[in-house]
Amino acid sequence: MLGGVAMWLAVVLALPWFIDSAPRIWIVVGPASILFLLGLFDDIWPVAPTTKLLGQLVAAAVVVMFGSVLHFTPFATVNLLLSFIWIVAITNAFNLLDNMDGLSAGVAFVACVFLLAPLLTTESVFVPFLAILAGATFGFLLFNRHPASIFMGDCGSLFIGFVLAVVTLEVRGHSSQLFSVVFVPVLVLLIPIADMMLVTIARLREGRPISQGGRDHSSHRLVVLGLSEDRAVALLVSLAAIGGVAAIILDRLPNALALTLLPVVLVPLGIGAIYLGDLKIRPVGEVRQADPTATPLWVNITSRRMLFEMLLDFLLFGFAYYLSYLIRFEQTLTGSNLSLFVFSLPIVAVTKVGAFWVLGVYRGIWRQASIRDVRTYVKGVALGSVGAILVLVGVFRFIGYSRTLFVIDLVLSILFVCGARLSFRLLDDYFRGHAQTGEPVLIYGAGQAGVLLAREIAVNRDLQWRVLGFIDDDPDKHGRQLLGFSVFDSASQLERILMSNPGATLIVSTVKLSAERCRRVDELCRRHRVRVKRFRIMFEDAAIPADSPLFPSEIFRVLPPPPGRDG
Repeated sequence: MLGGVAMWLAVVLALPWFIDSAPRIWIVVGPASILFLLGLFDDIWPVAPTTKLLGQLVAAAVVVMFGSVLHFTPFATVNLLLSFIWIVAITNAFNLLDNMDGLSAGVAFVACVFLLAPLLTTESVFVPFLAILAGATFGFLLFNRHPASIFMGDCGSLFIGFVLAVVTLEVRGHSSQLFSVVFVPVLVLLIPIADMMLVTIARLREGRPISQGGRDHSSHRLVVLGLSEDRAVALLVSLAAIGGVAAIILDRLPNALALTLLPVVLVPLGIGAIYLGDLKIRPVGEVRQADPTATPLWVNITSRRMLFEMLLDFLLFGFAYYLSYLIRFEQTLTGSNLSLFVFSLPIVAVTKVGAFWVLGVYRGIWRQASIRDVRTYVKGVALGSVGAILVLVGVFRFIGYSRTLFVIDLVLSILFVCGARLSFRLLDDYFRGHAQTGEPVLIYGAGQAGVLLAREIAVNRDLQWRVLGFIDDDPDKHGRQLLGFSVFDSASQLERILMSNPGATLIVSTVKLSAERCRRVDELCRRHRVRVKRFRIMFEDAAIPADSPLFPSEIFRVLPPPPGRDG
């Protein structure tokens, strides 16, 4: 845990050389050092979570007392409360994020860079301070990359999290612009906030304490999806950098336009978080027995997928309608157009959500979305648009509304809802193509059975398999892509693939192999000591005990080969 000590020493010892008289800096570093000592004590002798929380509240009280307050509302008491929540939340977010080599330090370095960049043209005392902090985290990161030789520990994560939380208040909290005060800090610290929310909701739903450790963080879920630890960390740090770039770009735009473009960043992140939250994490040896009485009502409500989908659709329809106005009226929304938009927005969004409800869209499963579902989405948007127009005709006689506007809105709404619902399929395809863990398997047969098998491998994490590609005898399929995997020639490329992937398994999904081809494949696999499995789809009559009415008369199963039939 000496990494946290090294970072703290680097910051504290470097400050006097670069900052002669800057009391604001020491107001930040002093309370942060208290948390550093508390974390160091916890690294040596475990401290109760309530004790650490009390220490964070005391440290937050000190900086708030000296004026580090988020000026978000005109009410001083509300601002103080929000400042306390922000400081404690970000401090704990970095503490929770320190769960994989290089992750917390990498995200902290990115946050320092993007907080520092807009200040370079100013004379703020936080310019040298953020530069020192960035240097300390980068130096630590060089030794904390996987496989790490030093670790941050609670002393480092509490210190760095508290400092970044307070610095965002100092450099952004006094701005008169809503976007600069609220959303720039959120975008810069996007990954710690998202990871904390994901872990918090997951553990509350399971009736587990938030402070209890576990392998249910976003980084661990990415590893479950097949990424290596290095790639999982690189992906999260890259997303943190994207959030920082978005913060700088949007902060330079007018408030209205910045708030319009904000969903472009936040909606995909929210969908990604839901996708990761859908994974069933079952650590070996851990038995989870959730206590329903320990789960608050709001968690039970938010756990209902239908409500989330309805809320997301409402936001997407509203965003599409707003963009339609900007496109139709050339990025201006003032005067009478603004009044028409404000009055019609709830009508348009609610009628479309209602149309989706009537057509049964909210009973669908995103991961299994198909072309048939897309047709239903198009019908729902069209029905909702017609319904909204009829309501506007009845209430406002459609005076002042543009017909072209509703055509643009129809197209954008279809694109948004289809993109959101097909996102799980797209993410499945991405992680299937980038998986680096699991036993490598080669599928013989690029037909429907092979596609079914590849999809099952992608979603069934218990199999612990990783698809290398398809082998097929049909020359028309050679060199093509299927589900993102290459289709190889069985005659010329099978042996080369098996030689370059020792330990691979060949799974035969086709029943169209000739006896001669089966013999050649068998000889090749025996020569290279390759295991062969057969994939079959079977219908069986189930033997049902008379006293067991729970089983249907027929069961459709994807069965492994009978014992002794593996190659």
